[in-house]
Amino acid sequence: MEIPFYQEHWLAIPFKMVRGSESYKDKVADASFYESFYKTLFDSQKGLNSDWLAQKRAVSEWIEATFLQPMRNSLGDSFRILSVGAGMGAVEEPWVRRGYHVELQECTEAPLRRFRAFYPEVPLHICDGKAMHLPDNSYDLV
Repeated sequence: MEIPFYQEHWLAIPFKMVRGSESYKDKVADASFYESFYKTLFDSQKGLNSDWLAQKRAVSEWIEATFLQPMRNSLGDSFRILSVGAGMGAVEEPWVRRGYHVELQECTEAPLRRFRAFYPEVPLHICDGKAMHLPDNSYDLV
């Protein structure tokens, strides 16, 4: 199911500045849009907005306290997490540092290049989130 979500900018990048964005006026963004978006973002040299990053870290902490830590207490350290639509991995990075077994999915590799450089051991799945070819029961939390 696709749910249209309308925005004019994200991470201080107006979508009209993203190459090819005019072709997405009547459809949901796909890998080619995100590839162009992240190229625009990284080429802009603006860096990540500290408020955005703080919000991502707060979400990460809430998920860890609400789900991950109780699961670790119950299942031990071996439980597996799949993060779908991970973006740049800002939410998941603290989990990796704390020893959780996390795998990330994103539709394009562009946002995860920095993450991959710092965490080459973490499995990344670059594919459409609607068509992931992963075995059933591979993860304890998605």
